[in-house]
This record gives sequence, structure tokens and C-alpha cells, in this order.
Amino acid sequence: WSRDLAGIDRLRFTTNCLTRLRYCTADGALALKEKGTLATRPGHLIPWFQCPERRTQGDRIIFGHWSSLGYWDRDNVWGIDSGCLWGGSLTAIRLRRKRPIEPVHLPCTGYLSPKGGGD
Repeated sequence: WSRDLAGIDRLRFTTNCLTRLRYCTADGALALKEKGTLATRPGHLIPWFQCPERRTQGDRIIFGHWSSLGYWDRDNVWGIDSGCLWGGSLTAIRLRRKRPIEPVHLPCTGYLSPKGGGD
């Protein structure tokens, strides 16, 4: 991030982070092109929410748009994209509940196959 970003450059960076950020390096450099699973990621990359210098360490974070990660619930961070579009489930959590939070997973019908066909 740079305070010097303005206009379309600022919008482009924000949009890329919201839709493409999954991994970064330990020093916080973004890896916007990598989108695979934890098991297939390059070893020097870590999930963005595990970055040691993340300013939001103490905040509760709920995110989506990372179906290959699946449901994630650790250290006050919830990933709720469980791949409904690809045949997984639609996941919801009740935010007002105390721990443990139990997710609700609903089956998805009419999903897309990764090769472009429908179910």
C-alpha cells in the first residue's frame, strides 16, 4: 500500500487485494498470482492472514473468495468460501455466537465443473 496511490491506481490495487490476495511473503510482500491450496503453494509463501506483521492481528476477520482453502477457523480468522460454485457447500457462521462457532454448510446444486460444464 502507498499513500501516493490515487484514482484508478488506488482502485486497481484495492480491487486486486480484495479478489486476488491469498498469499504473501513473511516480510509482507504480496503474491497476487498464486491461488492454489496450502499444500501446493510455494514454500516461501504464507496465507495473508498469517503474515507476522499484519496490523489486524487482534481483530476478528471473516473472509471469502478462496475456495481452494475451504472452511478455515483458527486464531480469530474465518474463511467461509467452501467452494459452492465448484460443488462444495455454501457456508455461513453466526457472528454473535461465542466460541465455539459451528458453521452451517448447505449443499450446492447446479454448480459448475472446473472444465466449464454444469452439473
